[in-house]
Amino acid sequence: MPDSAGDAGRFEQWGPYLSYGTDPATTMTIAWRSKEPTAGAWVKYGATQACDRTAKEVATSATRHHVVKLTGLDPATIYHYRISRDSDTAWTFETGLPAGSKRPFEFIINGDMHAYPCNRLDRYFQLMNSEAPGHDFYAGLGDFINDGLDITHWNAFFHDAREYMATRPLMNATGNHDTGNKEKYKNYLDAFVHPYVNPAEGAYYLIEYGNAVLFFIDSCNAGRGDPLPGDEQYAWLEENLAKHARADRWIFLFLHHQIYSTGDFGCPVIMNDVFRPLCREYHVDAVFYGHDHHYECFWVDRDAEWGGTLFFVAGAGGGQHHVDHGIMGDRDGKTKYVWPGRFLNVRKHGVPPPSPKSDGTTLGFRNDELVKQCQLIGVLEPNFVHVRIDGDVMDLKCIGWQKQVYHQLRVRRAGAGRKWDASCELQRVDY
Repeated sequence: MPDSAGDAGRFEQWGPYLSYGTDPATTMTIAWRSKEPTAGAWVKYGATQACDRTAKEVATSATRHHVVKLTGLDPATIYHYRISRDSDTAWTFETGLPAGSKRPFEFIINGDMHAYPCNRLDRYFQLMNSEAPGHDFYAGLGDFINDGLDITHWNAFFHDAREYMATRPLMNATGNHDTGNKEKYKNYLDAFVHPYVNPAEGAYYLIEYGNAVLFFIDSCNAGRGDPLPGDEQYAWLEENLAKHARADRWIFLFLHHQIYSTGDFGCPVIMNDVFRPLCREYHVDAVFYGHDHHYECFWVDRDAEWGGTLFFVAGAGGGQHHVDHGIMGDRDGKTKYVWPGRFLNVRKHGVPPPSPKSDGTTLGFRNDELVKQCQLIGVLEPNFVHVRIDGDVMDLKCIGWQKQVYHQLRVRRAGAGRKWDASCELQRVDY
């Protein structure tokens, strides 16, 4: 097993790595890559270490990338498994909760890891396991790969994630660095196996997990690079929001491109025009996205009778020592909002100004009135987000590299008594 940074870029035996199938409670997809093409790959699995059941991959010709889909599993059950490439090594996974279950569950969220040799993301996965040991899966927000055309970057990601992804599923959204053109998008589809609806139009899908419905949106549109869902994807999103909204379920959206942010990419008006009406109409509980490399929380429409939607920037996964200091500077007029320091509390600091060198074009990427009314806190320090759902209550924490909690919210589900109150913020940095 390679240990040095250079070896990480040459790492070829990816996996095994996990993702849920169409039903997280009864299906699991196990994938891996071998050094040489082989045929007849299999997974032996079972509720005991004997692994008395066998599933074989569908492909009959020799290949390096192997995918085996397990079906008919029991919900919320720990399984042991082995793969044909490493038949002497055993791992475990746990199936998800059945749709409609009110049992508590946990997941973690982050985007913009930008994997490449030397980035040492294994520390990140170790931190997530140590600070959120009970989480069930990882919801990724894209840009896990720094350059989707460079195989050494893919190798580095799967090298650093090898221990984590063998036991916990990763459900990912696309990002511009890993799917920003057709060639990158093809590599993404080859690597990440999810229950896509129509990959020709985008890597979008949903999963029902317990009393939640999670929508993963392809804001890169099958490698076309646009920040908004195309017509077919938008129609699918609205149809399924209508199907699941107000049905005693949490509704979460995950995508890469930002909607509201005071980071580098600001608040594009078109994102507000597209997503805010959907969230209002279908009472979306929370929207998570990256692209900007920080954490930020906005509580939008919080005076509405149904409680409003929480919007989170969660793109602070760019390596253990990465802080996007440029957000505190002008970047030759490119910075949309200039932060006063590593933390931004608009209630305390006010709406930050644009770059003093701005020629005015950045103002189209600002939504100052919404920022003033809705921003709760912003954090530049590297972090990840931990979510715990217990019935109609969500506990959310922004956890930093020194294991400190920068922000903690406790809120009820939209339409189930959600109401803005200062006491919802159980913890907040206040610099």
